[in-house]
Amino acid sequence: MSYAKLLIFVAALTAAVVALLAWGPTPSGERVIPGETRALYDGPISTWARVGADGSVREVGLTMALSAVENAPVDAHDASDEHNHAHAEPSVQADFPAAVKDATYFDHVSVDFVPSGHPPEPYRVPHFDIHFYGISTPTQLAIDCSDPTKPEASLLPADYVLVTTDGTPEGPADCVPAMGQHAADITSPELDPASGEVFTKTMILGYYRGEFVFFEPMITRAYLLARQSFELRVPNAHQPGDQTQYPTTFRGLYNPNDDTYRFIWADFETRG
Repeated sequence: MSYAKLLIFVAALTAAVVALLAWGPTPSGERVIPGETRALYDGPISTWARVGADGSVREVGLTMALSAVENAPVDAHDASDEHNHAHAEPSVQADFPAAVKDATYFDHVSVDFVPSGHPPEPYRVPHFDIHFYGISTPTQLAIDCSDPTKPEASLLPADYVLVTTDGTPEGPADCVPAMGQHAADITSPELDPASGEVFTKTMILGYYRGEFVFFEPMITRAYLLARQSFELRVPNAHQPGDQTQYPTTFRGLYNPNDDTYRFIWADFETRG
């Protein structure tokens, strides 16, 4: 990257943070706390939190420039590989503000792009896997899949099943290094061949060593490029013994003023 392009990019990152802080009506006493800003395909992504006058976290968010989606490289990787997550583009990770880490489940976010998707069949299209982790970055990166322990059935919310290597409930959990095991919502329409619907977005859950480690909105590149707001159902997931704030709603809000998406977790409640 040339020096001139570097200056332009840094300016874009700064502008994104300024726009975020100024975005939307803020009730008296509320404020937005910025987290980290990182580069994703020459577009900025930023973490943040909206807190109330009493310091309570009202919203936890990630802002992504649509330029990052437009610049994401779609190529001819082989999506038939059962471990195609290994073909994902390099992750971009960003920490949430300290207020979020102290008061809620969330620690950091990892944005992954899979150019040709991955199995099972409905997900073999270019899409983003946005992992919102409840564990620290070193703990996440240390996941090596050496521990095959599955989560107890009671830890899986209604309608969620663990993805296994052979597709059966009794089979070994399909684990991805630096991520963990994945659980899918069996009510997602793309998983019903009779529905005729294709995959656009879904909520995945993650586990390792029998513990709940991430929420993962999984969204296609094409759906994001349509520049439309949406919501996803947030399952009643939590880690027993960890009394903290968990979200009950998730929204992806498109803002035409700055051509960004704001992925927002809100309506927190205590679980554990």
